[in-house]
Amino acid sequence: EAIKAEMHALIEEKGALRSISRQKKEELQQRCPILTVVPSKLVITRKAGGRRKVRIVACGNYIEKGQEEDSLYAGGGDATALRACLSKTVQADWLAATLDIKTAFLNAMLPGEGADDEVVVILQPPRLLAKLRYVQPDEFWVAVRAIYGLRQSPKLWGAHRDTKMGGMSWEGREGSIALEPMVGDPNIWKMVQLKEGWEEVTKGLILVYVDDLLIMGPEPLIQECLKMGNKQAGVAWKRSRSQVFGHGHLAYRRRSFFASRQLLEG
Repeated sequence: EAIKAEMHALIEEKGALRSISRQKKEELQQRCPILTVVPSKLVITRKAGGRRKVRIVACGNYIEKGQEEDSLYAGGGDATALRACLSKTVQADWLAATLDIKTAFLNAMLPGEGADDEVVVILQPPRLLAKLRYVQPDEFWVAVRAIYGLRQSPKLWGAHRDTKMGGMSWEGREGSIALEPMVGDPNIWKMVQLKEGWEEVTKGLILVYVDDLLIMGPEPLIQECLKMGNKQAGVAWKRSRSQVFGHGHLAYRRRSFFASRQLLEG
């Protein structure tokens, strides 16, 4: 069932893979000189509680390394950025919420978006799927989105994430709010209040690490940011477990993980 769920998510829900026949694959190879055919594999893990999780990943090591190999990572804040953000959070008496973005890489498109004339990667399904008769023996998959395992996927996701975040703005309790990256560290985003005369006031911060976000600010602003993220960013912002810490008690509230000033100072 876990394998079927993963295939359904990749092919039906996300549209990350497009099924083609061997004949179609050979036609595309003739039309697209840069096309690469690579095998794929199943990565099976056991989650807390015993539930099995299966992920289909590309064997990216079969793809020849290019000149841009060193710049294919997705950016993320380092320990210094984290300490600076938490220090500001304590000084401002803010809360902090952590969340991860569900199947983040699959939100980014590969170049050409899987069009026949611009196919970049074709995957050969894992042999186990053919043995289980989940795929046809001569079936192949065109990679449409940034599949896990491809070298370029982290960079594509990072660019997609930053583009979406850069376009986020909303009207909230603090007035007109927009997101903008800091000049000194683009992995730290400011939630700024826009005022007349191009004046900006920082009302909160977001620290980015690949597909994990640490959102810091007053609780209403954090909730607005989470809501707008789901609405405007066009991705499923899967939030961490609903735990609230602070003020000497433990409680469950809403859908985000909050750390109070007490927790940050402790």
